[in-house]
Amino acid sequence: ETTKLKSEVQICSGKLQGSIEEKKKVEQKHQAELKKIQASIDEEKKNHQKDLQTVSTQLTEKSLEEKLVLAQEELKSNKNQISSQNKQVKELSALKTTMEQDILTKTKQLKEQGQTLQELQAQKALVDKELSEERASATNLNSTKEKLEGELTKKREELKNVKEGFQKRNQSEVGEADIQHMKKCMPETARENQGSGIPAKTHATGKQTSSLEEAKQLLIQQKLELQGKLEGSTTALQQEKKLQQTLKDEMKRKEDEWKKQHIELQNKLTTETKEKEEQRKKHEENESKLNMQITALNENLATLKKEWQSSQRRVSELEKQTDDLRGEIAVLEATVQNNQDERRALLERYLKSEGEIEKLQAKIVELRKKVDETTYAMEELGRENQSLQIKHSQALNRKWTEDHEVQNCMECGKNFSVTIRRHHCRHCGNIFCAECSAKNALTPSSKKPVRVCNTCFNDLQG
Repeated sequence: ETTKLKSEVQICSGKLQGSIEEKKKVEQKHQAELKKIQASIDEEKKNHQKDLQTVSTQLTEKSLEEKLVLAQEELKSNKNQISSQNKQVKELSALKTTMEQDILTKTKQLKEQGQTLQELQAQKALVDKELSEERASATNLNSTKEKLEGELTKKREELKNVKEGFQKRNQSEVGEADIQHMKKCMPETARENQGSGIPAKTHATGKQTSSLEEAKQLLIQQKLELQGKLEGSTTALQQEKKLQQTLKDEMKRKEDEWKKQHIELQNKLTTETKEKEEQRKKHEENESKLNMQITALNENLATLKKEWQSSQRRVSELEKQTDDLRGEIAVLEATVQNNQDERRALLERYLKSEGEIEKLQAKIVELRKKVDETTYAMEELGRENQSLQIKHSQALNRKWTEDHEVQNCMECGKNFSVTIRRHHCRHCGNIFCAECSAKNALTPSSKKPVRVCNTCFNDLQG
């Protein structure tokens, strides 16, 4: 069996080598043909490149014309942009002047409001001065009131003293009534006493009565004087009280008026200060906004000026480019007329070469297909050769195993006994049980199907 396998392998390898050599020869022929085709394609490419150069010159002429048209359109658009930018500049300058006027008017209003604030503050100061003066006068009035009250207390004390004097005088008047009664009784007693003979005593009593009358007259005069003083002091006191009351009323009225005026002025001042603060804040906000707008407008003006200058430069550059392009167009128009005939001839050649190129490309495709087929066949043959070599090496390595060498099935591992017998695989020579070697297959060394193991069966079938 091994000799047969070796002979088969040698035959197959010889066939493979022969087919590989034939394929190599075919490949060499194909490569030579490919080189020829590539050379012809290169020549045609060169011709096409020349044709393309001529066509590109014509296209450049067209592109230059298009560029000229575009440049003219850009010139027009730039001029329009410049005019619009000039309009914007004028509008911005007018806006700037109006904003400056607004700022001036607002500053004037602020100054006027500041003056009114100062006037109000001056009025407040005057009112405060008047209030302080009124308070000073009130303090003076209070001091005078205290003085008058002191005088009143003094007068009251004097009145008490006078009353006490009156009481004493009343008592003295009672004494006078007794004296008068005695005077009335005196002549009677004198008459009686004349009879009794006591004239010296009557003379003494007459002297006493005269002194008592003098004292009485003095007391009456003092009483009258004191009554006059009392009436004067009471009238003066009443007048002082009335004056004090009127002064108090006036003071209260003036204080109320001044308080009301002060509150009104304070309220007015607070409201005006709040309004002024709000106006000042608004003015500051407006001023900041206006400053921001002015700065933005100035920046816009600067950018617009720069854009205008750049657009003017661009316009001048475009004008120069248009002049250059016109000169180039004139030269190119002269060359175009010369190149039109060449173009026609080249187009004819190009059309002919296109047909040839298509044929050559079809040939190249066919040859590539053949090359692919040959390479695929070679790969298949190589695979077959490898599988045959593997089989050959396996066949060389195979040997018939002896019964005493193996005690268990080499696939399922069952222990051999009287019931479980040993069976040799006719392909690999290994020992298996009846179940693991139950399949039959054709081997290269046998004409009929023989007992083989499962792995060999799968290999032979595959």
